[in-house]
Amino acid sequence: MTVLLEKRLTERQQWALEYLASLPSYKRRTSIHEYWDDGLAFLRAYADRFDLNRREAPIDLRRSLKRVLDGLCDIGLADRSDGSNHGVVGTHDHGPSHNNEYWITNRGKRAVVSHDTYD
Repeated sequence: MTVLLEKRLTERQQWALEYLASLPSYKRRTSIHEYWDDGLAFLRAYADRFDLNRREAPIDLRRSLKRVLDGLCDIGLADRSDGSNHGVVGTHDHGPSHNNEYWITNRGKRAVVSHDTYD
């Protein structure tokens, strides 16, 4: 089934959607925070794919990827859990909660399968 979109996805949105679709079934959600292994892997893959690890013009990778993913959420291809982050890194009682995760929706999965939605 084809997913019709009002406008074409950007190259970064296409990549992020395919990344979310490629997550293993036991790990359907991923963070974009570098404190977590899955978040760090996501940020590194994003930076490597778009050559964003530049010393001469550094960017905030998390903020950049968040904008891409939020765009996918706005059109229903991805979803997120927005929660407050209780705890801080380095405390002995507990670290930051693993929240603000992103995952692909069923509509997003159909969009990945029917590449004509963004080609």
